[in-house]
Amino acid sequence: MPAYITIFQYAVAAAGTVLFALCLVFSVKSGIKYFKEPEEALVCRESNLRIFARSLLYVLLLKLALAILGAVVTGKGFGMEAAYAWNRWDAPHYIDIAKDGYVATGENSVFIAFFPLFPLLMKAMSFLTGEYFIAGSIVSMLCFAGALFYVYKLVFRDYGAKTARRSQILMVLFPTAFFATIAYTEGLFLLLTAAFMYYLRQRRLWAAAVLGFFAALTRSVGVMLVFPFGVQVLLDALHEGGGARKIIWRIVRRGWKVILIPLGTVVYLLINYAVFGDALHFLVAQREHWSQGMCFIGYTLRVLTNCVFTRDIRLVLELFLPELIAIFVVLWLLLGAARRKNSVMMAQALPLYYMSVSVTWLLSAPRYMLPVLVIYPEMALRAKSRWAFAVVCVLMAAAGIVLAGVFVGGGNVY
Repeated sequence: MPAYITIFQYAVAAAGTVLFALCLVFSVKSGIKYFKEPEEALVCRESNLRIFARSLLYVLLLKLALAILGAVVTGKGFGMEAAYAWNRWDAPHYIDIAKDGYVATGENSVFIAFFPLFPLLMKAMSFLTGEYFIAGSIVSMLCFAGALFYVYKLVFRDYGAKTARRSQILMVLFPTAFFATIAYTEGLFLLLTAAFMYYLRQRRLWAAAVLGFFAALTRSVGVMLVFPFGVQVLLDALHEGGGARKIIWRIVRRGWKVILIPLGTVVYLLINYAVFGDALHFLVAQREHWSQGMCFIGYTLRVLTNCVFTRDIRLVLELFLPELIAIFVVLWLLLGAARRKNSVMMAQALPLYYMSVSVTWLLSAPRYMLPVLVIYPEMALRAKSRWAFAVVCVLMAAAGIVLAGVFVGGGNVY
């Protein structure tokens, strides 16, 4: 490999690492500002029914656009055959789990790497639909609408109605939002994460902890919600003042509920043990079947950059280049968000981002960026004018059309 390519790889790795470190530094500073001057939450007067109706309408419009795109790309029209063109990659695995549960032998034994809550909900919905893929898609769409509802409520409390509405639109237009309308975990995880953050910011800690438990049963990164929970409890305890003993007592009295979140992961580990006799068997499946393991973010960036120069051009355009773009665009947005008084939101965003990106063989970075909730108000705040907002929407919609078209057409979008 030419020396300049090697140098470029390390430069990309260093740039990503430095940007992430800066996000951490600015987040700590914003936490100090929050401690000194807590935010004044705005009160939303719009009815919950109206907000949810608008959220559901956005999801239905997105699904209609995707149906048209699928009909054009596949040439199969609008029937069930066209609908099943979206049943690709992870979706069939969730269907197999919903049908048969986890199994210890055969090809399906590797599906222990997928968490149980979504296939369980898919199984329940299948009693109404009579089959599984449509059941999973319905679950995802309803959850996505719920996620948009809570994103509106969450953003409104900090920035008002205009930014909240724009944040909803930006989430719907996000290039990988189509995953939240099919039998993937994206819709469910978005709902649980957005609702968790909303109730946490409302100081309804029991509700947040329960939602965190279910998030940890949905995705491996769900357990990262312990960080925003802890930061919120800590900052509130510090702001109320008093001696060290009082502060520690407040933290313990309110914060012990956080144990519910990792309990979701414990339940998943117990399933591993019940099926395989090994609580950590999912790591074996991830490593041997998907070449997945945790690593340093710089390593991931170096591998992706190497793939851009050495892999087939189709793979580069469909997979590796979009991954690098997604990683750095979201890092750029996080850097801006960290400068605002978003300490609790950043405590959700940064651990989730890092755990999602820092894997040895990354295939789904654009999809993993969806639950990084702070990026939507950040984009809305940066695109202040109507023209700027329209340009951002057009660019994201265009990227979404390309990625969704490649996905439904059989390409390498994961």
